[in-house]
Amino acid sequence: MYFSLCLFFFKDAIATKYHVNKYPTLKMYRHGVMTKKEYRGARQVDPLFEFIKKQVDSSIIKLHTKDDLHNLVINKRYIIGHYENEQSENYQIFAKVASLLRDECNFAASTGSDDYKDERPSGDAIYYRPPQTLTQKDVFYMGPINSHEALYAWANEKCVPLVREITFENAEELTDEGLPFLILFHDQNDHQTVADFEHEVAKQLMHHRATINCLHADGQKFVHPIQHLGKSTADLPLLTIDSFRHMFLFPNIKDLATPGKLLEFVQNLHSGKLHQDFHNPPPPTKEPETTISSANVEKHVEAEGGDTPHLPKSPDLLKVSSSSSDAHQFIQQQKTSPPESVFVHLGPSRWRQISLLGYPGVGKSTLVGQFVYKTFFKEYYPNVESQYDLLVVDNAGADPYTINHSEFHNSDSYIIVYSIDDKARLLAVVKTLISF
Repeated sequence: MYFSLCLFFFKDAIATKYHVNKYPTLKMYRHGVMTKKEYRGARQVDPLFEFIKKQVDSSIIKLHTKDDLHNLVINKRYIIGHYENEQSENYQIFAKVASLLRDECNFAASTGSDDYKDERPSGDAIYYRPPQTLTQKDVFYMGPINSHEALYAWANEKCVPLVREITFENAEELTDEGLPFLILFHDQNDHQTVADFEHEVAKQLMHHRATINCLHADGQKFVHPIQHLGKSTADLPLLTIDSFRHMFLFPNIKDLATPGKLLEFVQNLHSGKLHQDFHNPPPPTKEPETTISSANVEKHVEAEGGDTPHLPKSPDLLKVSSSSSDAHQFIQQQKTSPPESVFVHLGPSRWRQISLLGYPGVGKSTLVGQFVYKTFFKEYYPNVESQYDLLVVDNAGADPYTINHSEFHNSDSYIIVYSIDDKARLLAVVKTLISF
C-alpha cells in the first residue's frame, strides 16, 4: 500500500486529466488501475485506516460446502470459480481480477474442495451467475483461464451491466462520471419494464456506452425528479434524459420497443435537437411533445382540483407547491425552458475561480488568457466565463500584496504577475508567496 500526495495548486493538468474537481480528493489504484470509486468517508485517521484495511482484505467469498453456494444472495451478480489449488497461477489470476472488480461484482470460489469436484471435471472452471430475479442462465467462461487480460475483459463485461440502478447511495458517484443520464423511473415491482428497457438499450445503444449513463430508478424513492417533470408516481413508468442542464421526457414510453426510437432520442440530445425542438417545436403530431407541455401540466392541475402537490414551487426540490397560482407559474416557466437538471446538484460545483494578483498594467490579462486557453481549452473562445463556468477575479486597484480578500479564499488557481525592479518589491513578493 502506497500513499501519494499531489498538490493541484501546481498540477492543474493532472487534475483535469483525472477529473478531480473538488478537494481533497482521494483516488485509489489497484494493480496500477485507477478505480471508479473514490474514498468518500471522513478525512480522519481511523475511518481512513479502516477503509484501507477493508480494501486490502480479499473480497472473494470462500465456498467450502454446497450450502455455501446455495446461500449466495440471489439478487446479486457473481463470478464463481472452482479451483484445484489456491496456490496455482490460475487462482492468482482470478484473485487479481476479483480485486480489480470488487466494486462492480461479487466473486466466490472453491479451492480443493471435494464437494465441488463435479464442477471442475476437466480442470479449473469459471462461470457468471446473474441475479436470479432475471431469466438468464449461468454463463461459463470459455477463454484461456490463465490469461489475466482475457478473464478481466470477460468479467468486466458481465459485472458492469448496460443499465445500472441509481440509488441515493450511488447517485453522487454516478454524477461524478460526468455522462448525461438516461433514466427509467418505474414502480419497484415493475420488473418487466426494466427488462424491456435493458433489452432495448442492448439492442440500440451498445455503441453509446461512452456517451450516456443508462440507469433505472425506483420512482417511489425518487419522487422529487418526477415532480420536477410535472408528473406524479401515477404516471410511472417514465423515461427521461438529464443532461445536467435540463431534463427531457421521452415522448411515449409505449414507443420504447419501436426500432430506432430510443437511439433517436439519445442522438437528439447530443446533436442539440432536443433543446432546439423545445424552443422551435416541429409541426404537431399525434405523439406528445418531447418535453413537458403546458396542457399536460394543466391537466394535472384540473385533476387535483387546483391542489398540485406534485409541482415544484421553486428550484428548492424539497418544497412543493400547494396553490394553483404556483402551478400556473410553473407552467409559464416550462414554456420558455425545459425543466432544469435535478441530478447536477448532487455533483461538485462546475465553477472554477482563478484569482489574479499583482500590479495593474503589467500584462495580467494577456497572461491569464494564454494560461486559461492552454490549460482548459483546445481553441480560442472569446466568452470564457459564460461558456465554461469560469470566474476570473482581478484585484486591480487593491493592495497588490494582499491575498486576504474574501473573493480570493475559494480560488482554484492563482496567477501572480509582478514587475520587480527593486529589493523592496522583491521582498514583498516573497512574503506574499510564503503566505500561500
